[in-house]
Amino acid sequence: MRSGKYVGLHIRRTDKANEVQPVKTKAYLAKAVNYLASPTNDMAATNITGIWVSSDDEAVFDEVKQLASEFFPGIAPNAVLYVTGGKPVQLMRGAADRNSYEAMVYLRAELEMLAGSAVFSGTFSSNVGRMVALMRKTLNMPDESAVSVDFPAWFAGRQRHRRE
Repeated sequence: MRSGKYVGLHIRRTDKANEVQPVKTKAYLAKAVNYLASPTNDMAATNITGIWVSSDDEAVFDEVKQLASEFFPGIAPNAVLYVTGGKPVQLMRGAADRNSYEAMVYLRAELEMLAGSAVFSGTFSSNVGRMVALMRKTLNMPDESAVSVDFPAWFAGRQRHRRE
């Protein structure tokens, strides 16, 4: 997938639902499509060859597979990819699990894939969302190619923007 144009999605559900109202999966896909349709972008949704999904809720992967072709014509379900392996999220409750070497390797792989996407759609209220936006900046990706369903912009450090 790294050689093609793909969308990166970071969709937090489990612990994020305790902090804010959940956002529907469609909203993340719609944000990516809106960026691709913007006049500042020279790529169309039809150029997207895959979707990389990062989530703490395994049900999200099936949702994205079902919705993908509605937003990105020509994307097959097998072009929706994510990291597999390691403990299921439900079993990673202790600090030792979350901070294990294995967990860090999987997180790093997800960050790299999200950062390398043609467009990233996530939440700027999350550490992962802000980290991906920062990583994209180091890759000289346009700032506007990282979009959020909760804040209009990101910056390094604490998030102080108001919701749209």
